[in-house]
Amino acid sequence: MRNAMKYVLPENPYRKKMLLRYLLFGLIGIAAPLSSFAADVHSNLGLGLKQLVENYQNDQTLFRAKISDAKTVQADSADRVIVNIHLDGTKRVEDVAGDLEDLGLEIIAIDPNWRSGVVSAWLPISQATAVAQLAGVRSVMLAPPPRKRVGSVTAESAVVEHTQQVNTPGLYTSAGILGNGITIGIVSDSYDTASGVPRASVGVSSKDLPGTGNPDYPTPVVVLQDGASSDTDEGRGMAEIVHDIAPAAHICFSAGGASAATMAQSIRNLRTNTTCDIIADDIYFTDEPFFSDGPISQAIDDVVTSSALQGKKVVYFSAAGNEGNSGYSSDLNLVSATAGKASAVGTLNFAGSSSPPVGTYMNGFHNFNPGGATRIWTKVTTDSSGTATVVLQWDDPFDTGTVT
Repeated sequence: MRNAMKYVLPENPYRKKMLLRYLLFGLIGIAAPLSSFAADVHSNLGLGLKQLVENYQNDQTLFRAKISDAKTVQADSADRVIVNIHLDGTKRVEDVAGDLEDLGLEIIAIDPNWRSGVVSAWLPISQATAVAQLAGVRSVMLAPPPRKRVGSVTAESAVVEHTQQVNTPGLYTSAGILGNGITIGIVSDSYDTASGVPRASVGVSSKDLPGTGNPDYPTPVVVLQDGASSDTDEGRGMAEIVHDIAPAAHICFSAGGASAATMAQSIRNLRTNTTCDIIADDIYFTDEPFFSDGPISQAIDDVVTSSALQGKKVVYFSAAGNEGNSGYSSDLNLVSATAGKASAVGTLNFAGSSSPPVGTYMNGFHNFNPGGATRIWTKVTTDSSGTATVVLQWDDPFDTGTVT
């Protein structure tokens, strides 16, 4: 697992554990928890896609209002959304991908290594039901946008690590420890595509980056895949930090992209298409598994340990720890629907209603206060924007269709 917090599965298989992780990043909207879907044509549409499809079918004005306001949906003006399509192994990955293209989907990335395969694609909402019913498709999930694990605006790492001293010739070694012979790979949102900001060439001229125009370190950053103009060039910021710490090191970059599959692809590409000794990231996706490895973790394992993958084994550093303790973990403390609703009378307001939709509580509520009076809610403290993404996952095997 590459998550900031790691949890051991309970020994008793009937003792379900839940983890709520609160991700507070300003105006990113509120995501509904993944709940049990009714057995209908939309039963394998998840992470909010089922609701979007129903909106589209019943009220397209409402649908467009929702996708324009939802910070957890990647959509365009052609009524398309980015999805992760998980396969069930009954058909070859390439055959399913061909069927998807025949339905008008634009394939972004294919990861045949994860379970029976996962395809990231731009999906026309009008084709969602057809895709869900395709042979070989297990589920179709909205792909949440990538998040950056950014830290302080001013990097303190060079000061803490005393790099100026160790890089100075004569203090520790005759030439200084400059990173000669080392190649460092970076995975982030973009390197030199963000709109409204100076280009990377400015950083080269100021000697903040290596490249043509930097008289001391003229070897340019190798960019395998860059991001979009809507990105922030966070990868260039990482490259500047690398150049401060190890100025003679060569730098390679590949964008994390729009989904876990694209990021996994970039991680593997940095090993197979460069001579990286080290790879570091600062991107993650909210649908990554909490309790087990996902596509990104699997790619990291490959570049670190695989002898079959082309290229040399690397050392990998993830920024997963930057999230700290933004989460809640508990065994499921189930109370009946009647007891749960009774405990909430006069306390909770369910989206303007006195009660949530029946389908969300018919089997009961989780009690956040098992040692005292029943309490079916918990407090989430947000930043000044007042919004948060809340992600709920169970400790069942991830993406196998065996959630109990």
